[in-house]
Amino acid sequence: PLESSTDFSNNAPRNPEVEFSKDGQILAGSLNNTKLWDMSKNYQCIKELSGKRVAFRPDKDIMVSIEQDASIKIWNIRSGQCLMELHQNQMSNMGGVGFIRFTPNGNQIAAVHYDGSINIWGINWLTQKPKLLKTLSIPKPYEKTNITGIKGLTDAQKMSLKELGAFEENVSL
Repeated sequence: PLESSTDFSNNAPRNPEVEFSKDGQILAGSLNNTKLWDMSKNYQCIKELSGKRVAFRPDKDIMVSIEQDASIKIWNIRSGQCLMELHQNQMSNMGGVGFIRFTPNGNQIAAVHYDGSINIWGINWLTQKPKLLKTLSIPKPYEKTNITGIKGLTDAQKMSLKELGAFEENVSL
């Protein structure tokens, strides 16, 4: 049986996640943090790591996690050592990260942000240095729409349009 002190009460964050390592030997379960269970050792909890979302690298004992502070950490799951960390300021302030995955070859990570943008990171495993390769964005419905001087819009409507990509030029009187 999987034993855990994880709080599944109404006060706990939503959307717990579980994922098996590619060889099926390790189960990662996360809610407020991530626990690793070794399936071959009678489901023994072998590590507890920070992080609320997880993904395993396909070919190695490597896992990536989304942290409470919106950073991303890359872990060696056998040693529990954090190998690399991507901080929010490296992610162009795109809001929190909701989902992460390794590419099939394990050399890139895709991080989906709550604003809908996706960062693609290249990982140099020799130097243990990540590099932002590309940011993909979904165009907003009013992207590049100038609403300067439009009459009859309330402040709330202007704010909503700006959230959807519109902009208003500063007009000096």
